[in-house]
Amino acid sequence: MGTDAIFSTHTHNGTSVKQCPAAMDMMNTNEVQVMHCSVGGTSLSHSRTNEPTTFLPGPGTSPTSFSVISSTSMGTCTHNNNQSKENLGEYMQQVRDQRSVGYDVDDSTQSSHLSHLSAGGASSGSSGGGMVRSKTRVIFSSSEKYQSHPDLQDLHNKEAEMEKQRPSLVLEQQQQSPLRLHPTKFFGKDIRAWTHDSPDEVAFDKDLRNFIEHHISKARRNREEKHQSLLQKIGIDERNRTSIPASSNAYVPYPSLRNERRFLYDVDTYPLHQHLADIIGVSDLSLIHQHPIQDKKTLLKPLLDSRKRKSFHKCYDNFVTSFCIPLLHSLAMRDNLFNDSRRNTGEQNISYRYQAFPCIRVNRPGEFSIGPHCDMAYGHSIGNINFHIPLTPTYGTNALYAESHPGREDWHPLKTKSIGLGYSFDGARCLHFTLENSTMHTRVSLDFRIAIHRGTKKVEIPKSIKPSNARMMMEYSVLLKEALQQQQQDDKHDDIHDVLCNKKVLEDSYSSFPGYYEEAQVQIGTSSSSGIGPGPAVCKRSGSTLMQPDRRVGFPF
Repeated sequence: MGTDAIFSTHTHNGTSVKQCPAAMDMMNTNEVQVMHCSVGGTSLSHSRTNEPTTFLPGPGTSPTSFSVISSTSMGTCTHNNNQSKENLGEYMQQVRDQRSVGYDVDDSTQSSHLSHLSAGGASSGSSGGGMVRSKTRVIFSSSEKYQSHPDLQDLHNKEAEMEKQRPSLVLEQQQQSPLRLHPTKFFGKDIRAWTHDSPDEVAFDKDLRNFIEHHISKARRNREEKHQSLLQKIGIDERNRTSIPASSNAYVPYPSLRNERRFLYDVDTYPLHQHLADIIGVSDLSLIHQHPIQDKKTLLKPLLDSRKRKSFHKCYDNFVTSFCIPLLHSLAMRDNLFNDSRRNTGEQNISYRYQAFPCIRVNRPGEFSIGPHCDMAYGHSIGNINFHIPLTPTYGTNALYAESHPGREDWHPLKTKSIGLGYSFDGARCLHFTLENSTMHTRVSLDFRIAIHRGTKKVEIPKSIKPSNARMMMEYSVLLKEALQQQQQDDKHDDIHDVLCNKKVLEDSYSSFPGYYEEAQVQIGTSSSSGIGPGPAVCKRSGSTLMQPDRRVGFPF
């Protein structure tokens, strides 16, 4: 397109020189010299090039007016002044078209062409047979180039097809190469801009990681600060605790239970999704965004009524006590976590502290929930194990993303194709987050936490001891004193060495006031004398009472 050409012009008897349109279509990059002279309205053109060149017709010309010439041949074309006037308008339209698609048309080029296309006017060169040279560039249209040339029509069609594919190729290239974007303070917005609103699963490659580094680095710092505070709280001296990063399992309760795992549960036995859908008044939770009520607070308002949410609350409590706690208990028994050589192991009460009411997450298309964080940074105990129960299919950008181990940063979605699949993971330490939901479905999920610690031993009065017998009661007081001393000794061991949560580890921002956590106990080391059957039974401390959720649970409370 940037061919340099030297045009010579000549006038005779006042007749204006008109540039031959064929000279505009030189396609090689060699220096081209075209001689024009007009005698009696007839314009002759002669080209001297290094290689043979094909002259193609311009606007308003006939293919029979031109012939193929080489560096030693000459082609002729005839144009009258009326044709020049027609070509003037077409040329101006051509320049406008070329500028609209991004071709570079300089003013000297345009002036040169306009002077040659002017009809009946003075030449841009000197009159009286003088020769004037002006340097310009050839500008042409690809569609015009192949017009009226059937032998080149196939080539034209191929170029047209490539032009059609060009936008998709450019977009693909942009998606494959790092984008020149400026990070903002909104994590979900940054990811959505990077992925061009794609609903697909996000691949956190090197370029994307660099782009979101300021978000991740902030979450790392928060995690390290909370972890160091915990080590100080349980009595680790400064010299030792500074060498223990948050990714280390030192002084972390039950590391083997913290690995990310998937599990299946029976949706007929625990129809959590159906109870929640009935309360809200929808048939499909994944299409909750199509509900006539678009205000989320108004839509979830029935959950604030204890009578309306009672069926869901009971189903959730039953799910935790009869499925999740036995699942954790069996894994802990497999790993022999309850036996401790420093303790007087025998009859034990293993307590499971769990969230009395779950956090309900409703992430509709176009919505964003929370950026990278770990639960320790929000005041939760490091002893908590997170449970994530999707009540709708989760995929792409509507899923929860988490790393498999603290510091590994191998973020991946916790995907489910259908309900009945749940996850447990180390949410207290692992960074996890959600994205802006650019899919066509709403994600509804339940999130709650469970921690394990040793329960207080109860010293019961033996049936053989009668309260009216002073000697027997004295013996009982001795037994009680010994039991309390053993409990105090166990508490000392709990501070650092116990593989379960000790009191200091168990305390968090949500346990200071009753109502957020519920407790259930499992007795081990005893033979079952109840009518429930063999094996340990899970017993709630508060019986069948359901605690009332408050603002600590999150939206909509």
